Amino acid sequence: KVSKGVVEATIAVSGDLRALESANVRTRIDGVIDKVFVREGQPVAAGTLLARYESSEQDASLRSAEADVDETRSDAETAQWNAEQSKGLFKVGAIAERDLRLTEQAAEAAKARLAASEARQRTAANAVRDTKVVAPFAGTIEKRLVQDGENTTRGTQLFTMVRTTMLELTGSLPARSADDVKPGQVVRFT
Repeated sequence: KVSKGVVEATIAVSGDLRALESANVRTRIDGVIDKVFVREGQPVAAGTLLARYESSEQDASLRSAEADVDETRSDAETAQWNAEQSKGLFKVGAIAERDLRLTEQAAEAAKARLAASEARQRTAANAVRDTKVVAPFAGTIEKRLVQDGENTTRGTQLFTMVRTTMLELTGSLPARSADDVKPGQVVRFT
């Protein structure tokens, strides 16, 4: 019995299918890897924690920097209050101009020390952040090059990631079929 149906013309193509985008994930610090959380072939979302370094030294530096900021902020506030009080005293003639200038300079110096301690705090926070290795984009772990407990240096490649949302096919087809392939044509993989 003959019936109506769809007839498909197919062309067999063999080749390599690979991701258009890949990235080597490298460490920003020297240290010992505390834990690796992913395996090869595992899909991950952007920002997923891939590995964590031992971070007790960086954590201690951050706590110290935070305490330093608190101390210098208090000093800056006190120095600013002293400067404001001195202005009032100078206006009524209770202190000399030299004393007013000294308290104003002390307030400016305290502000500068506060800014420096805040910069050290940001640096310490960045060092803590760098102990966590995260996925730069959503994709798949192609290669895992490190293990728990491994000691690495700054710049060591830890993982290779690929973005698998768009792939590229590099293949060859018979010359007699070249005219049958058009841009935008639907392709089915089997």
